[in-house]
Amino acid sequence: MFKTINAVLWDLDGTLINSEPLQDLAVVYATNQIGKSVTLDDIPKGGGLDNLTIFRMLFAPHKEEIDEDLFNYWQNLTLDYIKHNFAKLVPIHQSIELVHEFKQMGLIQSIVSNSSSQFIIQCAETLGINHCMSHMIGRDQVLYGKPDPDLYLEGLWLNDIEAANCLVFEDSTPGIIAAANAKINNIIGIGQHESIKHLIKHSCSLNQESWLKDIKDKFFS
Repeated sequence: MFKTINAVLWDLDGTLINSEPLQDLAVVYATNQIGKSVTLDDIPKGGGLDNLTIFRMLFAPHKEEIDEDLFNYWQNLTLDYIKHNFAKLVPIHQSIELVHEFKQMGLIQSIVSNSSSQFIIQCAETLGINHCMSHMIGRDQVLYGKPDPDLYLEGLWLNDIEAANCLVFEDSTPGIIAAANAKINNIIGIGQHESIKHLIKHSCSLNQESWLKDIKDKFFS
């Protein structure tokens, strides 16, 4: 085993689970519920956007300040919608297989996501991997979300690990940049990221049946 790798930090959406379609529906529902008529075509696109950014783009694109009470109410509506439609979430089985393998190997694991901590916990429980995670760190726990490094720095600090000893799984450009900004070099990119491929140590494709052998050969042999 590579003695330098003793921890894994996971992104959530697009990495452990495909929740973006459901989250988009939740945003449409919550936004319509508070009186602004939108469709899926109106929802800001771009992997890795956090709820606060989406809310700003929908409700206050030209303002520095937002109505925090309205944002909290809106976010709770999105969470309620998702909670009642969790059966529609699609696990990414290649990652889930790795989570259980890393657990057996004794590696520290945490989820580090632009989603809210409540949503992360719900997803981890639904996936049956909550017992594998030492921490679940969401956008509401830091000042700035991805691509700023705050979430990854929080993950390193809470787990008392060094960036050099950490492996990161990410599917979005903001997430990969956030990990790199936290001085983490062992970044595994899920999907194609041509513009930032210099930041990625290894790439995984969702077309592969399993990532287990490739990851163990690359980082743990």
